[in-house]
Amino acid sequence: MKLVRCTITRLRQRNDETGTVRDRPKSGRPRKTSPRDDRYIALTSRRNRFMSAPKLSGVFYRTSRIRVSAQTIRNRLHSSDIHGRQPYVGIPLTRAHARIRLDWAYGTSSMGEAAVE
Repeated sequence: MKLVRCTITRLRQRNDETGTVRDRPKSGRPRKTSPRDDRYIALTSRRNRFMSAPKLSGVFYRTSRIRVSAQTIRNRLHSSDIHGRQPYVGIPLTRAHARIRLDWAYGTSSMGEAAVE
C-alpha cells in the first residue's frame, strides 16, 4: 500500500479518540429534515408524479409542521434521484399530415398494407 505515514498516524489517533475512523461531524447549518422526512418527501413525489415542488412543500408542512422551501424539496428529490422532466410535445399534425405519415409508415414497413387489415 502506498500511504503516507502521517495518514496512518492520523487515522490511528482518530480511532483511539472516537473508536472509529469515520469523519467527524462538520460544522454548518443543521438540516431541517431528517432522513425519514427525506424518504417521505420522495415517497409523496412518487405517488403524485406531477405535483410541483411548492405544492409538495405545502403537503409536507401540513403533515410534519416543518416549513421548508421549494428549493429544499428539489434538493431532497435530487438526492433521491428524482428529477423533473418536461413532457415531450410532438409536432401538431393536421389530419392530412397524419394520413400522409401513416401512408408512408405502412408503405415502408415489411408487412405493408397487410398490417392494417
